[in-house]
Amino acid sequence: MEQNFKIANRTDVGAVRQVNEDSMVTFDSPNGQVVVVCDGMGGQAAGDLASRLACDIIQDILSNNVFGTPAEAITRAVMAANQGILHRAASNPDLDGMGSTCVIVIVKDGQAYYGWIGDSRIYYYSGGVLRQISKDESYVQQLVDAGQITAEEAENHPQKNEITNALGFSGMTPPQLCAAPITPEPGSVLLLCSDGLSGMVDNAGMQHVLSNSAMSIQEKVDTLVSMANAAGGLDNITVQLIEFGAPAAAMAPAARASESKSGSGSANRTMLAAGIAAVVLLVAFVSYYFVSSSSDETLSTNSNSSAKTEIVDERSSTPKSGATQSASPSTSTKTVTTTRTEKTQSAKTATKTTQTPKGMLEKEGSTTVDPKNPLTSTEEKPKPDDKGFTPQGSQDDGLADGKH
Repeated sequence: MEQNFKIANRTDVGAVRQVNEDSMVTFDSPNGQVVVVCDGMGGQAAGDLASRLACDIIQDILSNNVFGTPAEAITRAVMAANQGILHRAASNPDLDGMGSTCVIVIVKDGQAYYGWIGDSRIYYYSGGVLRQISKDESYVQQLVDAGQITAEEAENHPQKNEITNALGFSGMTPPQLCAAPITPEPGSVLLLCSDGLSGMVDNAGMQHVLSNSAMSIQEKVDTLVSMANAAGGLDNITVQLIEFGAPAAAMAPAARASESKSGSGSANRTMLAAGIAAVVLLVAFVSYYFVSSSSDETLSTNSNSSAKTEIVDERSSTPKSGATQSASPSTSTKTVTTTRTEKTQSAKTATKTTQTPKGMLEKEGSTTVDPKNPLTSTEEKPKPDDKGFTPQGSQDDGLADGKH
């Protein structure tokens, strides 16, 4: 399970020392995310070199090798750092006696594995409570374990800086490892630090800072360093914080649900808009159809009536033409009715007129032309039915029922 986390850090020379002998490193590796703090010792010429060398070797080992477990990775990397410091010290008499503490955390698959050498510390903050999860390898801790002094007394003991194990010791014992990895809760924090912080700021002070949700993780780091300096800053101060969020696997369903809701809402809105647009277009089309049909019918009827009137008026000068009158339309309904009557009368007139005299030219298509008087040509039309409608195929086809 992938774990979401943030890392912030800072190292500071303190208020008294001239050289910062602390070193730190944070990097991603095939073995997991690695966070390291080392506190060098051996004087100004050697302490800073020892801590830097330890960080460099640990990063090199874990970046270029894959180990079976995080515990094995921690052990192998720390042991290699010890050998590297011993080798460097042996090559230069001025570096004799240099060494370094080390605390290391590897975050992998949603769990945090850790180990340590010396008296640098690892704390775990969760549920509003801060507790130390590493155990100092020091003389005063042995006194505490033996019941000779309390943990509170150890914090102010004059020999509290005497450590019993460190990188660079010829008889160094392997690093202490966690009995079981931590499965960080959302909002929990792992704190790695040198004794420049833990020796200046007590647990209550650190817990107060870490519980402040208004601060960013970097602001918490800076505040802790400032508190150590304000308390005297007697040693170099190095702090690394790992702040954990919700697991990625737990966040994914919520994100998908949110996206699904968002997508569903968007789809619903799109469908609603499309539906409204379709209704509007349908109404517009229907309105346009009926208005256009009515208008075209009126125009066609008026045009036809006018045309009929002209034909009838022209025929009125012919002795055989029927007496047909054109009514001025006042409404569309009346226009349609009048047109039907005129069509009937016109049909009758056409029937009378289209009797072909001998000697006239006939042509299929029911058109007759008088050679002597071409202007009196008429168009033969079929007889209307009993209801006055012109049968299909006539010149007025479609106008009888108001269609076009």
